[in-house]
Amino acid sequence: MLWGGLSGYYLFTAILKPGQSSLKVESIYIPRHINQSGNEEIDYQVDQETYQKAQEYRKYMDSTHQQIEQGLLDSINMLEQIYLSQTNKEAYEK
Repeated sequence: MLWGGLSGYYLFTAILKPGQSSLKVESIYIPRHINQSGNEEIDYQVDQETYQKAQEYRKYMDSTHQQIEQGLLDSINMLEQIYLSQTNKEAYEK
């Protein structure tokens, strides 16, 4: 009943106001990774400078006896793991 009413409304509006459209056609946004399952291995790269900055920040926070926020600590740990894994990978490839 609702769909029939809406259809009738749009049809009636289209007949009475031919220059104006009650429906607007626009393009839709499609996410860039829509066709990926999420299980793909992403190749992240962490350079030595970024790794050293993370180490310096950790040492600074330890020396001032301040706690690093959990989300930031997780990010620092992830950067370290990526850097160490890629340096181990590079050493293995040599």
